[in-house]
Amino acid sequence: MAQVTDISQYLDERSTKLWKTVNSLFSISVFYYYQNIYTLNVIGNTVIMFVPADSKPCAESFAHELLHLYVRSTKTYIDGALSYSFNESSVLSSIFSEQLIQHIANTLEHVKMYPIYLAMGYDKKLFISDFDKPKLTSADIVSIRNNFRKKGLFHKVVYKASAINSYIGKFFAAKACPNPSFNYSAYLRELLELDSSLYVILDEFWQRWLDYDIFIEHGPLDFNYNDLCFDFHQALKQWAEGKRIRK
Repeated sequence: MAQVTDISQYLDERSTKLWKTVNSLFSISVFYYYQNIYTLNVIGNTVIMFVPADSKPCAESFAHELLHLYVRSTKTYIDGALSYSFNESSVLSSIFSEQLIQHIANTLEHVKMYPIYLAMGYDKKLFISDFDKPKLTSADIVSIRNNFRKKGLFHKVVYKASAINSYIGKFFAAKACPNPSFNYSAYLRELLELDSSLYVILDEFWQRWLDYDIFIEHGPLDFNYNDLCFDFHQALKQWAEGKRIRK
C-alpha cells in the first residue's frame, strides 16, 4: 500500500485546524486502501489512517476519522473499556463478539462527534456512508424474534447468542442513526416487548453515555466512562445469570 504524501487534498478550511490538533497528539500516517472506505488503526499514539485508492478525496469522510481521533484525545477509550468488561465473562463473551464491541464503541463515539461535525459546517448526509440505509427494519425484528429464545428439552427456555447479539447491535445502530427521516420508535418498542429487562439495561447505558461529558477533565476519583462500562457489564451479567444461552 502506498503512503499518501499530500494530505492537503483531504483537508479544507473547516478541518485544517482539527488536523493540526490531532496531528500534534498522535503520530499519523495515511495510506491508500483497496476498499472504498475511510478507517483508522490506532495503537497507543500511533495511527494509520486508510483512504480509498480509487476514489476522489472526500473532506467530510476524512474529517469524520479525525473526529474519532479527537474523541480519543480526551483519553476516552470506550472500545477498550467495553472489551475489558465483556471478555472476562465466559457467558457475555459468547454474545459480545469483538465485532459487536467495536460496533457499539463506534456508535457511542458517533453521538459525541456528530454535533461537532455539524458545527464545522459539513453535510449531515456525508457523516456516514450508509446514511440513507435504515439501521433497524421489520425484517430485523422478525429475525431477532424468531431466534431470540426457544423451548428446548424438558421445556427449558434456550436463548440464542447470535440473536441477542443482533438485538443489541440493532438497538445501538438505531439509537445512533443520524438520519432524522427514519422513525424507529415502533421497532424499538418491539424490542422492548421482546425482552424488557434487556432493553432497559441497554437504554439506561445509552442515556448515561449521552449525559457523560467526555470533553471535560475527570479526576481520578470521579465517576468516568470505565465505571459506566462496569455498571453496564454487571447489569448484563445479572440479566444473563441463570439463562441457557447457546451459540
